[in-house]
Parts: sequence; C-alpha cells; structure tokens
Amino acid sequence: MFKIKSSIKAFLFFLIVFPVAVNAQLALNSGLSATQMASILAGPGVQISNAVITSPSNYYSSFNASGTNLGLSNGLLLTTGDYTVAVGPNNQQGAATVDNNPGDATLQAIAGVNTYDAAVLEFDFIPQNDTIEFKYIFASEEYPEYVCSTYNDLFGFFISGPGITGTQNLAIIPGT
Repeated sequence: MFKIKSSIKAFLFFLIVFPVAVNAQLALNSGLSATQMASILAGPGVQISNAVITSPSNYYSSFNASGTNLGLSNGLLLTTGDYTVAVGPNNQQGAATVDNNPGDATLQAIAGVNTYDAAVLEFDFIPQNDTIEFKYIFASEEYPEYVCSTYNDLFGFFISGPGITGTQNLAIIPGT
C-alpha cells in the first residue's frame, strides 16, 4: 500500500453564511479541538497529527446540514466571524462580524492586499490509500452587498509534502 504524508493548510476565508434558501436548519457544534476538526475534514481512515487552529474559538464549528440544499450533509465550518451567523437567514445587510483579527500571509500574497479575520487550520496527514479527496463549499455573508467593491472574500486550500512541488493551492477555478 502506498502512503503519502503531506502537510495541509486549509484556509477557509469568509465562509460565514450561505446565501441560498435552505429546507432545514443548519445544526452547529462548537468546542472542537484542532485534531477533531482535522479529523472531520480528512474523514475516516486518515492518520492526523500536528493539528493547529489559528483563529478565535467563535470562528469554527462542525455542522450537520441534513435536510438542507447545501450540498454537503456534514462537515467543518471555518469563518471570519461568529459562526452562528451561518444558521441564517441571510436577510440583513452587514450581519458579518468584523473583528480586525490578523489575516494570513499566504492569502495576502494571492490577494495583493492585507487580509483580516482569517481562520487557519493546519495539520499533517497520512491516508490509507494513494488518493485523497476533499469536498468544500465557499460562501460569503457579504454577497451580494460588496460585489465589485474594495472588499474581496478569499479562500485557499493548500497542500505540500512528498511528491508535491512547493505548496499548491487546490482551491482554484478550472482553467485559471
């Protein structure tokens, strides 16, 4: 069996409120450790180590979205503000939390400007097989209020390790 050990940085930026109608309510679970969050993201059969979360504790939780039209039944929610806003509804402009906490240097390099209120989860993992898969949804409470303004939402999903040249961002739009 082929094993890969890689270091992953999951930067999920501005994942606050899903601007779509839902059929059921999003259920959130707080108080998770970095290892618990990495295990949720990686799934079963993956050995997790060195998990670190760099974020205020109200910026992350796990979620259960059973019965909603979100597209994922459960997973990890990383936000740039109070995660409870994700339950919605998103019917108020400016519901986002702005704390002016530190951003992330890697995301700043992509954006070319300072970033703020980053939620960063980093961990090492060893999968049981030679293939890994992560499903993610990027959403923003600030859509559509700030479209074409000086505010931009940013998300990166970075991986590095044996067999990978440098650090690669997996969160790209095909053809870009």
